[in-house]
Amino acid sequence: MKSDRSSRSTSSEAGEGALFRAGRKCSSWISWILVLSMLSTVFLLSSCSKKEPDKTEPFVNQVFQSMFAREAVKDELEFWGENLKKEKTTGVQMVRSMLIAQEFQNRNLSSEDKVDAIYKAMVNRPADPDGKAYWSNLLNNGVSTDALLHQLSVSSEFRTYCTGFEITPGLVNASQERDIAPNTTIAVMSLYRSLLKRDANTTELNKYAGLLLRQEMTFSDLILQMSQSGEFLIQNPTDEDAAQALITAIPGTKITMEDCKKYWQSGVSMDFILKTLSTESGFTSYCQERGILPGEIKITQLRDQNLELTGFLTRFYTKLLGTRPEGELLNNGVREILEENKSIPDMLSDVLESPECQEALSSNDDFLDAVFNVVYGREPEDAEIEGYKIGLSHGITRSHVLKELMADPAFAEQMSALGVGRKDTAPSDEPQKVIALTFDDGPYTPVTFRILDALKPYDAHATFFVVGNRVNNYSESIIKAVNQGCEIANHTWNHTTLTRISGEAVAQQMLDCDNAVYNLAGVHTKVMRPVGGSYSNKVAENVGRPMIIWSIDTNDWKYKDSDHVINEILNNVRDGDIVLMHDLYETTAAAVETVVPKLIEKGYKLVTISELAEYKKTQLENGKAYFSLRG
Repeated sequence: MKSDRSSRSTSSEAGEGALFRAGRKCSSWISWILVLSMLSTVFLLSSCSKKEPDKTEPFVNQVFQSMFAREAVKDELEFWGENLKKEKTTGVQMVRSMLIAQEFQNRNLSSEDKVDAIYKAMVNRPADPDGKAYWSNLLNNGVSTDALLHQLSVSSEFRTYCTGFEITPGLVNASQERDIAPNTTIAVMSLYRSLLKRDANTTELNKYAGLLLRQEMTFSDLILQMSQSGEFLIQNPTDEDAAQALITAIPGTKITMEDCKKYWQSGVSMDFILKTLSTESGFTSYCQERGILPGEIKITQLRDQNLELTGFLTRFYTKLLGTRPEGELLNNGVREILEENKSIPDMLSDVLESPECQEALSSNDDFLDAVFNVVYGREPEDAEIEGYKIGLSHGITRSHVLKELMADPAFAEQMSALGVGRKDTAPSDEPQKVIALTFDDGPYTPVTFRILDALKPYDAHATFFVVGNRVNNYSESIIKAVNQGCEIANHTWNHTTLTRISGEAVAQQMLDCDNAVYNLAGVHTKVMRPVGGSYSNKVAENVGRPMIIWSIDTNDWKYKDSDHVINEILNNVRDGDIVLMHDLYETTAAAVETVVPKLIEKGYKLVTISELAEYKKTQLENGKAYFSLRG
């Protein structure tokens, strides 16, 4: 029985162990079920509590990618996302902030790429070709990016795009004056680039675009102001540079550089050129299309109001000094002439005697080329200047050559065309009484010089009838006489009485004497005096010049008495007289030194034979004898 009990006990214990083990096994599965149940609950709870996706992130990333060519980092996403969601900023304001950021500036995008970047940031696409071309042109010409931001910010495309991200689109106002009327801004920028060779800055664009739009300034005023600035002169140092700049700046002009060269070569100011450019119809239309006033340039300088006279003065200053004259010099020159404070011959003489002129025209050829251009407006022919070259090479002064050229009727015609008379020959200045002092048989330097010295203080002239074979021996007398405006006339080659020789010999006497004078002084003898006053038909037919006799014979050769000469002249002289003396005797020189001032006191003007004929309006005829021109 005990064994049974033991056996049952053992069996019972074994069964309990199996149940326990089974229970433990069951408990383990339950635990796993419970764990899984708990994990599932946690997962479900976690899933149920997860937030909605942040819709601003794609927008922020798109803006960063478009503007900076990269995605936004976590801090940037959080910052901009928070501000966009709380409406502390708007979509367009964010883009505007990117534009002014240093990172964007460092990309140094072209205007075309900048336009594309803004389009991609705001509407997630590049600009269409027309839009890109239009806006890049505006940005290149000074219009700000605010104008483009404004245009896109009011578009339905941008507002729809922002709605998809649940952000406020916002608005940018293009309030700067350079953005209000882009075409006006482009016009201002164009002026800066043409005239000053640089871009206008923001301040300059806003200032002048505003003044033009409010019509407080005309477009001509702006061009004039810029063209008179120191910056313009620095950037356009020559007239050609300045003219080219103005042509480029003035829209629609048909005036060429060749036209402008003619203008400035004539001495007018850049104001005149600008006025000419700005009065064209193309300029007016250009301004009207932009709602700005074209305006009108006012001509204030004298040189711009007297084009012909200014052109003449410019030519002679340029030719004689080697450089084109400054505007103030031309204005003063025009004023002096118009107010008759100075004659053109006097002005030319002043310039000719200046050191600058002497340096610029160092050779006689240069001088003659220059004065011919001044007097005639053309280059000289070789035959025209041969005599002047001869005279200049032997001491004839340039002043005398210039006076000779200005005595040409062609020069008087030119002055008449300019509306300027020659004061020295104007009727109101004609003397009441004129006489011609004449001297035969010279030259002889000791006497001739004294006579010339007596005449010079009074700007008095005389005529010297020279003997040809004496010319080279006393050449300095001839040169001095010519330089003082005296006349060298023909008195035969060797003091031959012409009535005693053949007609052919008469002509040869004239030719030989004339050649001697011409080969020294470069001037031909215009009149002659037969030796002793003797002439015949044969002589008259062969001399080839007017024959000048006399109305007062002082007989100085006979008496050699100064008082006798003085009395003969002062007691007998009349208007139009021709007085005979000889520049061989010291007594004659002494008489002249006394008689000249006394004649001046009596109101006589002392002139050459040719001048006497001019004053008396007498055309001297070859072979005809003239004893006086008393009229």
